[in-house]
Amino acid sequence: MTLHYQFVDGDRALAPLLLLHGNGGTERDLLPIGRFIAPSAPQLSIRGREIQAGEPRFFSAILPMAPPTSQT
Repeated sequence: MTLHYQFVDGDRALAPLLLLHGNGGTERDLLPIGRFIAPSAPQLSIRGREIQAGEPRFFSAILPMAPPTSQT
């Protein structure tokens, strides 16, 4: 299995940012936010390896998501 990631080099004296996307995201989604948060820091962004409903994620959902019920 291939590990998809993006690494953006930066000032190695700074702590690197590890960027983990949400469900359905990719390794590229958070790079602009990382650059905004710490412009000079190195960034490592990884794509989740689990594919569920065609979307990458970091874990498998065990139960299907049920729609919220109305409290009337």
